Amino acid sequence: MATYCEIREVSDMADLEAWAEAHAAQIVRNGQTLGGCVIYSATCGSLTLVCVPRRRPVGRSGPQVLAINTSELDR
Repeated sequence: MATYCEIREVSDMADLEAWAEAHAAQIVRNGQTLGGCVIYSATCGSLTLVCVPRRRPVGRSGPQVLAINTSELDR
């Protein structure tokens, strides 16, 4: 039987970041759960690691905004 993809959940973003760096994979934001938690993932080959940090819910309490001043990046 062929394996098309394997999805595993990691416990925190530090684990996902370490794995992504070791495998030269990009971390992407995939949306959010019904409970309002943001979903992040990284894929390398047929393996995708997923992280749902429970400490930063988004939803009824209001969206969390990340603002980046791009003019400061060019300095």
